[in-house]
Amino acid sequence: MHAKKNADTAEGKPVLALAVMTIIWGYNWVVMKEALSFCGPFVFAAMRAFPAALCLFGILLWTKKDWRPRQVKWTVILGLLSTTLGLGLPIWSLVSGGAGKTAIHLYTMPFWVILLAWPHKE
Repeated sequence: MHAKKNADTAEGKPVLALAVMTIIWGYNWVVMKEALSFCGPFVFAAMRAFPAALCLFGILLWTKKDWRPRQVKWTVILGLLSTTLGLGLPIWSLVSGGAGKTAIHLYTMPFWVILLAWPHKE
């Protein structure tokens, strides 16, 4: 009976974790919208990206891995498209619109990609 009780309590933990994560991620957009009232979008994006880059380079130095890109052209293209647009467009959306609309647009993007790609199926 004791094992059954532990199994029952363990089943609710993933659902609870998902609910907590949803609340944190959802409220994060409100916090970011408020933060934009204290600085411009470019400064805000830099404040988000710079510590992450420092951590990444720190990990690369600590692990003694080669940090130089093998294909510079593709690294620059991916950096511009992924990082710049991935940080820039949501912040631009926050500047020009509401936090709720921005969150909905960003988190439903995979579904829109599926719908837009569907007619192009071979």
